[in-house]
Amino acid sequence: MLQHTDHSANNDPRRTYAVAVFAKAPVLGDCKTRLQPLLGEAGALAAHCHLVESTLERLIERPVAQRFEPDISLWLSATHTKASQWSEEFGLALAYQKGRDLGAKMAHALDQLLRRGAAAACVIGTDCPTLDRSYLERCFALLDDADVVLGPAEDGGYGLVGVRGEVPDIFSGIDWGTAVVTQQTLAAAQRLNRKVALADTLWDVDWPADWARYQALLDADRGKSMEPMNQ
Repeated sequence: MLQHTDHSANNDPRRTYAVAVFAKAPVLGDCKTRLQPLLGEAGALAAHCHLVESTLERLIERPVAQRFEPDISLWLSATHTKASQWSEEFGLALAYQKGRDLGAKMAHALDQLLRRGAAAACVIGTDCPTLDRSYLERCFALLDDADVVLGPAEDGGYGLVGVRGEVPDIFSGIDWGTAVVTQQTLAAAQRLNRKVALADTLWDVDWPADWARYQALLDADRGKSMEPMNQ
């Protein structure tokens, strides 16, 4: 069940798009284990928190001309003091993931959001630096003509999954954490005669090479922000 603070806008009936942001509870030694050989346990934990917070910042930052207003909520893997801090800082409802594996957790979250009145709902992770509010808007637009939308990742998984109307049984029998996740999900949808739309390909920050790529992206963004404006 969603735990609301005093953010009454989350109950706005005009909002028909809902987004569940999945994040792992920030526990030392438990986060970003593939980055720990490079960054150490404390460094990997800091990297995880940075990626979560950067994702939330991108999602709540609305371009001036954009009218897209999704109902965004934060779903943690377990209770943690940081969860309520993030909820308050970013003005998001807080919930907790429930299920035996990732597929069951995503199905549960999507079902809850649809039951609360959303016409379409998405689950996203916090490891994809190019996933922002505009990307979300494009994914929901794809759901106007599809039952399922996937934001495929370069590693064979996906950083976003969305559904319209109901949650089809596309998450069972998936080898989570492998390079065949998107392929298996597409096959499951095909067996159920569900139309799937694919959004632009994302990339995850999982391995040391990904972290270096992410740092280069940050450096490029800083360079852009420091460029003098044309007179």
